[in-house]
Amino acid sequence: MFNYNEEEVRLEPTDTKCNFCKTGNSTSMDDNHYIPMFKTKDSTYLIVYSYVKYQQVGVGISRCASCRSIHDNASSRASLIAWITAVAFVILTFAIWGIWGVVGIIGGIIIGFVGTFLVQTYIISNKDILTKEEGSKDNAGVLELKLHGWSLRNPAA
Repeated sequence: MFNYNEEEVRLEPTDTKCNFCKTGNSTSMDDNHYIPMFKTKDSTYLIVYSYVKYQQVGVGISRCASCRSIHDNASSRASLIAWITAVAFVILTFAIWGIWGVVGIIGGIIIGFVGTFLVQTYIISNKDILTKEEGSKDNAGVLELKLHGWSLRNPAA
C-alpha cells in the first residue's frame, strides 16, 4: 500500500491509479498529493500543564499529472479571481459610503478567503475530478491508517 521514504519522511503510495479522476496513472512521486497525518505518542494533562508528543508523516495519495495540473491551476486562478473581487468590493464600498467604506474591508477579507475556496471547488468540479479533500478522505490507505490510530487533525495539548 505504501513505501516509507526516510529522506522525505513520507509514505509514498505503491498504487499508481489516480485517486482523483479514477482513469489516469501516477508517473512520478512528485505528482502525488501528500497530506499530513498525526499519531499521539504521549500525552500529559495536569491542572496547570498539558503536554502532547506526536508523530507526523506525509501520506501520499496517487494523482496523475493531469489532475495535478488542474489542482494547481484551479488554486492560482481561484485566488486571483476571489482577491480581485474582494478589492473591487472594498473600492465600491468606499465609493458608495465614503469614509464608512472601512467597514467594507472586513467584507473584502471574507470574500477573499471564502471566495478562493468556493471558486477553487467550482473550477475543479467542472473538470469532473475530485478536490484534494474529497480524494484524500476516500483513499483506502488513509482509512487504514485511521483505523490504526492516525488522525488528520494535529493533536492539541
